Amino acid sequence: MFLSKWKFSIPFIILSQSLLASHASFFSLYIPVANPQADLMEKDGIELRKILLSSYNMDADISGVTWVHNVNSSDDILRAKNVNLANIKGLTVEAKNYGDKSCVVTIDSTKITSNYKDSELNKILSYVKQATKRTIKENHHQCKIKEIKIPKEATSLKYPKPLNLEKRAFNIFSSYNSGIQEAPFLHDTFYILGYNKGKIAYAIEYETDPRDMVHIETFIQDLITDEIVWRDEFKKEDNITDVNFKSFWNEHHQTVTNSMRQYNIASDNLFSLQTDEPHYHNDTLKLTSKTEKEYYKDWGIQFVKSSTLYLSSKQKGQKTIDTKSYKDSHLLEREILGFLNIEKGNKRIAVIVANLYRGWEGPPHVLGYEMIGASLSIGFKK
Repeated sequence: MFLSKWKFSIPFIILSQSLLASHASFFSLYIPVANPQADLMEKDGIELRKILLSSYNMDADISGVTWVHNVNSSDDILRAKNVNLANIKGLTVEAKNYGDKSCVVTIDSTKITSNYKDSELNKILSYVKQATKRTIKENHHQCKIKEIKIPKEATSLKYPKPLNLEKRAFNIFSSYNSGIQEAPFLHDTFYILGYNKGKIAYAIEYETDPRDMVHIETFIQDLITDEIVWRDEFKKEDNITDVNFKSFWNEHHQTVTNSMRQYNIASDNLFSLQTDEPHYHNDTLKLTSKTEKEYYKDWGIQFVKSSTLYLSSKQKGQKTIDTKSYKDSHLLEREILGFLNIEKGNKRIAVIVANLYRGWEGPPHVLGYEMIGASLSIGFKK
């Protein structure tokens, strides 16, 4: 059984009826729900589920298709989970002349902001239409359905794609796996936005568990000095159900791209993580790391005290590309994941580093990422 956001106790309903002389009505309603046993794009990836809700609004059985609906479960995590795929920021389903033969239900998706791929969003919207049709029939109304969609030519805004780091990181830190299938680790999400002449733009969507918030930072970093030359921070702590990276990008992409233009950085997120050995001309190089740890009695565990990253050349020797010291950081491990080939001829690379922090209450632990610039041609010592 599903619970809608309209939750009234029996005494409250009786009191409201006696004071206001109005009546709450029960409605049957259909909503699209993801099948947990299938991928969203599979044939049975979405199911229509019938629920019961109570409301004083006459057309609640129509507009309710987009409301938050939480699953009724003995599991605290599942009980707090919104299962309604139609609960998308900007999507509206509204009835005009409800209860009359001239009734029209409008499904308006022109103001949607979501992280769904176009194919996924289109499938969800088709199920929203099916759910609305079933709801109208179930409640014995005769309403025509009108759809308003964004014209294809108006959907030109390109959204950055996350850099796929998790598979590599999960493998490197496998001994710290929580054993929870749905969450072996918690992790930040890393987006490359563009690069030009030593300057790289990227964004990090931070894992904020256990706080209920969205936290995204955008950076422009000088990979010669590793200095952050520009930074923008976005935080949202209230009503975050409809806030995500895509909605953030809709609102802030102009600010980010304007700053990128100041450094002549064009939008480009076609980079991918390289895990083999880097090469420069006829030279083969190797990335390695070394950590020192300190035991903390109160935690019964070792945390990283210092970390050094090295780049070795068969022809030129070795150099340190980064060193850091930590105190009370709760950092379990710091390892190199790989690198990005950011320049033609591979004269300079961007090294991607993963930091594994102890989870708030233990596993699942939290993965964060950082970037270190490294020249493949200078700075080596034998």
